[in-house]
Amino acid sequence: MGSARTSTVAALALLLASGLAFPEDTWPPYPGPYRVKIINPTAAAFSKRLTSAGGKLYFVADDGIHGDELWVSDGTWVGTHMVKDIVLGPETGTPGSLTGGNPLLFFQADDGVIGAELWTSDGTEAGTILLKDINPSGDSYPSGSSGNLICDRMCNVGATLFFVADDGVHGRELWKTDGTEEGTVLVRDIYAGDDGSGAYYLTDVGGTLFFSARDGGGGSSLWKSDGTESGTVKVKDVMTSKITNVNGKVFFKGGDEATGWELWASDGTEEGTYLVKDIYPGPGWGSPIGLINVDGTLFFSAFDPAYGTELWKSDGTEEGTVMVKDIDPVGSSGAGRKIYVGGTLFVIAGDGVHGSELWKSDGTEEGTVMVKDINPAGDSDPELMIDVNGTLYFRAYHDEYGWELWTSDGTEEGTVMVTDLCPGTCTGVGWEIQAVGDLIFFPGGNENTQGGELWAYDTAPDPIPTVSQWGVVVTAIALLCCGSIIIARRERVTRG
Repeated sequence: MGSARTSTVAALALLLASGLAFPEDTWPPYPGPYRVKIINPTAAAFSKRLTSAGGKLYFVADDGIHGDELWVSDGTWVGTHMVKDIVLGPETGTPGSLTGGNPLLFFQADDGVIGAELWTSDGTEAGTILLKDINPSGDSYPSGSSGNLICDRMCNVGATLFFVADDGVHGRELWKTDGTEEGTVLVRDIYAGDDGSGAYYLTDVGGTLFFSARDGGGGSSLWKSDGTESGTVKVKDVMTSKITNVNGKVFFKGGDEATGWELWASDGTEEGTYLVKDIYPGPGWGSPIGLINVDGTLFFSAFDPAYGTELWKSDGTEEGTVMVKDIDPVGSSGAGRKIYVGGTLFVIAGDGVHGSELWKSDGTEEGTVMVKDINPAGDSDPELMIDVNGTLYFRAYHDEYGWELWTSDGTEEGTVMVTDLCPGTCTGVGWEIQAVGDLIFFPGGNENTQGGELWAYDTAPDPIPTVSQWGVVVTAIALLCCGSIIIARRERVTRG
């Protein structure tokens, strides 16, 4: 009888673990967004720096007891918890520059003793450790990106994390780590002395790190590194920013006194690094921004004095660098924010009539069109765009609904608000959006409840249980409560 009862309990435990691991205040958590957990019952938790690493969501939050510390979540109430109280008590460990590795998280933290240094975490308290005290006499301030931002000062290239830090001797220089203390080392002292090269725009291009740095010869230049001191070299002495990988070719915003900030390209050699096109002829600035790779073609925004700031594309040649469309014929469309999702390039632009709205482009003038006028009364200003398994999700504003979560398949009818999380014109979706698998996480801005708490939306939820499936749960509970009686009666009948 004992073994039968044990089996019943085990089966029920498995059932509960697989189907009932839902948030504390939402049952069941579908079909819309749900609050994952009330982190701070008395004030705003201000969940922030949402970052994906190793299939988990890491973020920083304040539970009202421990200050801002590192948290982790798998989208369930029980799986959402503080990872470690880096500074015991209400003082904050100030986790920042969260950068996802595989499978570890790297971040900057200050334990109040060692200073602001590089830490790593596997999502457990024991596995959250100071990686290395890079600056024994102060703070090394290893800095990088957070959340949806590109890697500017922390970047994974294969199994190596490159980052920028100050060891108190060489200034802010390029470092690397393999996740161990002994494997965390200075790559090269590019700008000799304690001033530092200020390495920036770290970008993986086919397994080689490209970045901007200064070596004392004036402004920044284009550099590359294979992770060794001898293999960290200057490519060309040209001011460099906004580095982008387009199928192994480097495009970047480059500048000199003759042409100003314009579009440049490089194959990693000095002779193969060149001005693609002087979009604003002379010393004026074409100032390319929003560089993005679309199946081997670079799309970007640039300023032409005749058309303003509009959408452009380039194949790396002067003649193949052209404006796609003059979206706003009487001004500048902006066309700065872009994302390539499911074979469609989405662009945020304004045509001078509809305000800042969601557009798409196939690279032709006629194929560059507004997807939907989300907010007819003004700007919807779509932002925080992310790709979730080939579908676009983003935050947008509507005069009737406020800031909420939207999705689009590239058609007008397929561009819809996911839910009005905060009814009315208040903010339902906060300042960040991060995808982990099928889940979208964001700080809820619902002004009628706790602001800044962690919310999630399952883009591929399991089917809602049917009546018969709920019957299985009830039956299992009945067996748990009465199993011994049923089994005992069966034994008596058999023996009789």
